[in-house]
Amino acid sequence: MNYTFTWIAFAIYCLGMLGIGVVGMRKTRNVADYYVSGRNSGLFVQVPLFAASFISSASIISYTGFAYANGWCLLLMYGCGVAGGWIMLQMVSGRIYNANFEYNTSADLYCARYYSDKGFIRIFMGLFNMLIMMLYVVVGLTGIGTLLEVFLNVDYGVSVV
Repeated sequence: MNYTFTWIAFAIYCLGMLGIGVVGMRKTRNVADYYVSGRNSGLFVQVPLFAASFISSASIISYTGFAYANGWCLLLMYGCGVAGGWIMLQMVSGRIYNANFEYNTSADLYCARYYSDKGFIRIFMGLFNMLIMMLYVVVGLTGIGTLLEVFLNVDYGVSVV
């Protein structure tokens, strides 16, 4: 199989991501700009970000497998989860948005909430987040490798790398 088009598309994608990174680097002035986008990103940025986070290969493969194994109960579970999440978001988002928090990370919030200046919570949160992100990346790479292998007939090892 000839991968010329694939490599050209990949190179264009990489150059595009590099360009976006350079633009973002030039706009970043402080830690809040880096972590939370200066607290001024609008709906145009947040909705696609949420969609990209939610609709990943992990969710596509796991929902499909769960539906295959268990049938229609997935629709009920998924629908209740989305509806409940939307209701909870409406209940708390106004208070969160209107509050003037100076926290950039979840560790900042926990340290302020539990009066921890010793750093234990920051170390624990850092290690916990590293573990979760490693698992998420492994699941994502496994998912994209499987999807590319099945749909595009690209070798699994090539698609993961």
